[in-house]
Amino acid sequence: MTDGETVLDQAVAWHLRLPEADEAGWLAFTNWLEESPLHAEAYDRLAFADGLLAQSETLAAVAERSKDSANDNLPAPGRGFAWWVGGASVAAAAAAVALLPGLVRSTAPAIYETAPGMSRTIALGDGSRVELSGGSRLLVDTATSRVATLERGEALFHVRHDPAHSFTVKTGDVAVQDLGTVFSVSHDPDAVRVAVAEGSVSVSRQQRKLTLGPGQTALASAAQGGLTAGKTALADVGGWRNRALTFQGAPLSAVVERLNRLYALHISLGPNLSDRPFTGMVQLTGDAARDVPHLAALTGTTWRRDGEGWRLSSVD
Repeated sequence: MTDGETVLDQAVAWHLRLPEADEAGWLAFTNWLEESPLHAEAYDRLAFADGLLAQSETLAAVAERSKDSANDNLPAPGRGFAWWVGGASVAAAAAAVALLPGLVRSTAPAIYETAPGMSRTIALGDGSRVELSGGSRLLVDTATSRVATLERGEALFHVRHDPAHSFTVKTGDVAVQDLGTVFSVSHDPDAVRVAVAEGSVSVSRQQRKLTLGPGQTALASAAQGGLTAGKTALADVGGWRNRALTFQGAPLSAVVERLNRLYALHISLGPNLSDRPFTGMVQLTGDAARDVPHLAALTGTTWRRDGEGWRLSSVD
């Protein structure tokens, strides 16, 4: 076994372990990345393994057609090739990267998605880390791992700063460029929101540009152009991880939509409530039977069970 194969095997092992890793596991992974540039390079290949699986299936079909049309006297492919063509595991995808380096620069992005109520932590090949909230979809450039697109939902980015290669997050018509930081980006139907916990970011939209530091925010409303600057408590950046959410004049429909996406609460609204503004902090326990009545009290509504979900209505 060559040194390269050893590093690739280690990268595959880390890829399989990280979804269940605790804080100690993440620290060990970070230390492994920093031991050698080869480690980060190998893991960078695994960052888009999910995308390669689909490509592997296509290549397998091509290989099968080629085999059918080939001269019958030619030797059959070896067992190693047949194992790669199966392509149904992360290890197979990793082998595809090793055997077909031309695919490393594929234009197909790596796609990461979460169901409502679920979260996921993604380790990128450059040493950065992304915490993806429920009901989110993130695309990562497979060539660099330094460009990401948040199509929906919310994510907290822990960016490993590289002065020579900036880290950029695109969402809608908003671009967020890392200047060395930890920051959150949310993309909901009503607005894109950016908040900084550490360092600074540059946020641009159309002709407007803001530089944000710790505790500062930018709001890009779907109904209006430009950007609006604001402030937030540092603890509120990525607060969804601790079930603590802060809203400032948000329509109740947006509040409910976010809660449903993040925690799969299945709340619906009665007539004339969608546009009611809400400002305040919602601290959830994870027990819907306690959290929904608490939300009703905060928003001045009544609540009741509605099948498998909950319904908020106006107070008569």
